[in-house]
Amino acid sequence: MAHFCEHMTFKGTERRGSMKILGYLESVGGDLNAFTNKEETVYHAAVLKDDIDRAVDLLTDIVFNSTYPQAEIDKEVEVIIDEIESYNDSPSELVYDLFENAIYKGHPLGHNILGSADQLRTYTTADAKRFTARYYRPENCVFFAYGDVDFGRLVKLLERACALPAGTAPVLPIVERRIKEAAEGATLPPYVAQTLEKHMDTHLAHVMLGTRSYGIGFDMGGYYLTALAAILGPVRSVAAFTATNDPDRVNTRIGAPGFGQAYDVQVPNVISATMQYANGVLGTLHMNSDCIEDEETCLKIYGTEGILTMGDPNQFGAPVYLQKPLCEPVEFPFTHGYQENSRGLGAAEMAWSILAGRDHRASKEMAYHVFETMHGIMTSAETGSFCQLQSTFQTPAALPAGYRSVGDWSRKEESALI
Repeated sequence: MAHFCEHMTFKGTERRGSMKILGYLESVGGDLNAFTNKEETVYHAAVLKDDIDRAVDLLTDIVFNSTYPQAEIDKEVEVIIDEIESYNDSPSELVYDLFENAIYKGHPLGHNILGSADQLRTYTTADAKRFTARYYRPENCVFFAYGDVDFGRLVKLLERACALPAGTAPVLPIVERRIKEAAEGATLPPYVAQTLEKHMDTHLAHVMLGTRSYGIGFDMGGYYLTALAAILGPVRSVAAFTATNDPDRVNTRIGAPGFGQAYDVQVPNVISATMQYANGVLGTLHMNSDCIEDEETCLKIYGTEGILTMGDPNQFGAPVYLQKPLCEPVEFPFTHGYQENSRGLGAAEMAWSILAGRDHRASKEMAYHVFETMHGIMTSAETGSFCQLQSTFQTPAALPAGYRSVGDWSRKEESALI
């Protein structure tokens, strides 16, 4: 319904017909368009700053005052159906909907925003007005302006354009309604792992692999586990605990989206794991996204002759220290380039390796093993048992000393890898 209403919003309001809507901004060199995804519909305009009044007037008019004439609905439905057919002929896009429908089955996030032809042909003016009366409300909208615009003037324009008629019934804002629905049991159903196949007359295969995320572990854990894997090699088994502290809470981060609103934490926000590496080393991983202050991130390796302390592998340029018994820590000099906040080194080394016909260091085998390690940590915490890993990889050789950045990609840099 949201995507359908997006199309129909351009078909006429109480003040304008469809041609006047399309020409109102085009006549002054402006542009008007819209898009819908699974969480929002966005109507946007681009105009010169002197025409901001026009943009505000038109955007608020089509959003709040569209009439959705049935004759236009009957014609536009066929346009949307053509869009659906075109989409169904594009496996690279269709695979995303099939995947999300499986991951979020039984929840609105799993629905295709385009709908079906049979469903679209049942829509009427009353359906569109009922939907927009519920959702297309000033209290459910965000108006965003970017450019040389006087903010005070913009606020006055919006206050005048968005004034509701006297006697308009209030509606529960979307965020509050979603919290209320969640409290009443309208939560995401349990996920059941499955394999889906759709055969099409094409020479290509489109494959997606995934599951519902575990939060901080799969978001940030890969950086740290990859750094350890590159140094210590593959993991043999893991044992872990997780916790979800204060699942029902209010957003108290000032300035953040949703400040002051209630929300439900559905994934672990504290993870503590022990990993047994194939070479016999024992390692620990601790992650906490619920700390009152950001944790001090570091990697430490306790060796037979000293302690090596490294910085955050999600950042760049952090110093590396070696401390030996009865000695002060010694900072290692940097022997490689790319200490600034850039992420091109691994991809460049991979490209050069492919061209040279040699194994690259950021291998898919290591990436898969890191993913399995994180998945094993979460599985161990859920089952209360050790998790034995099945995959492995060849520990990559360290980059040779002297690999320096000189500002531009060049063969001089690549030669340092050989």
